[in-house]
Amino acid sequence: DALTRPFEPSQFNFKTTAELEPFLGVLGQERAVEALQFGVAMPRPGYNVYVMGEPGPGRFSFVRRYLKAEGKRLQ
Repeated sequence: DALTRPFEPSQFNFKTTAELEPFLGVLGQERAVEALQFGVAMPRPGYNVYVMGEPGPGRFSFVRRYLKAEGKRLQ
């Protein structure tokens, strides 16, 4: 009970989470996302962005999706 938070189901526009699109972002890593955006936006070659952390949380997948989307946007 100590870890629950009361809510009103009517505040949501879905019945089950199966109706939701998967979240593809990164939670709680705003500075990391900003650093990636900054590094990608550098107008000169030779600028690197180093991504590190514990195995498994989806860093590589997020960076790959971001770079793919950014590449399409710049074409």
